[in-house]
Parts: sequence; structure tokens; C-alpha cells
Amino acid sequence: MKKTFTPEDLILLHYGEMDSFEQAEIKTAIDNDSQLKEEFEDIEHVMHHLEADIKSPHPSSIQIILNHSRKSGKRQQDFETLV
Repeated sequence: MKKTFTPEDLILLHYGEMDSFEQAEIKTAIDNDSQLKEEFEDIEHVMHHLEADIKSPHPSSIQIILNHSRKSGKRQQDFETLV
């Protein structure tokens, strides 16, 4: 019986989130099914662009968050000493 693979399966394969048996099974299916292969290539293309577009936060944004965190921590300590 031929197993049907979903786009979710292809995404799991892309991220290496399958066990070795499932990986071998889906890779064989991709090699033998041109439509599945095209779908996997499309997913890899989109994932590549998504990963390439991830940007790191600006250093000043990180500093603002850290400063806020420190102030919040100090307020928490002040509150705990009052209680």
C-alpha cells in the first residue's frame, strides 16, 4: 500500500524532525513521485527564503529590553522587602 505524505511531513523532513525510517520512506517516495518531489522543492525554497529573511534585533532594542528587565527586577525586589 502506498503511503500518502502531507505537506507537514515534508516540513518535518526539511527540519530533520523524523526518525531515520520515516526519513528513508519519504525520501524514496520523493525520488519516485515527481509531484511530491516538486512539492518538497517548493517547501525547501520557501523555507530557505523565510530563514534568510530572519533579522537580528538592533542592539539598541536589546539594550532597552535589558534595561526594562533590570528595572522590573529591582521593583520586584523592593516589593518583596516590603512584604
